[in-house]
Amino acid sequence: MGTNCTVFCFLHDEFSQAKLKLWKLDENNCQCVWFKQNPMCTLLQPFASECGVARGLNGSFSTISPHRIGGNIDMKYLTKRAKLYLVL
Repeated sequence: MGTNCTVFCFLHDEFSQAKLKLWKLDENNCQCVWFKQNPMCTLLQPFASECGVARGLNGSFSTISPHRIGGNIDMKYLTKRAKLYLVL
């Protein structure tokens, strides 16, 4: 289930009424999200989010990859049949 709230968004002044949108995955077709109001199906592109490893040092460091420790790796396009290679 996912939610959305306009209280913290940058368009709060234009959209003062908070809205709540509930959604769920179609159990028979995991490629779609179905909304109860205004029924529609939108294709999903599942992703593994982000991963990273903290350095064993004190200080501030850029999160922009590549680093010898990998940094943050945005894998939002890691989908079916995609390959991910990590150096170990």
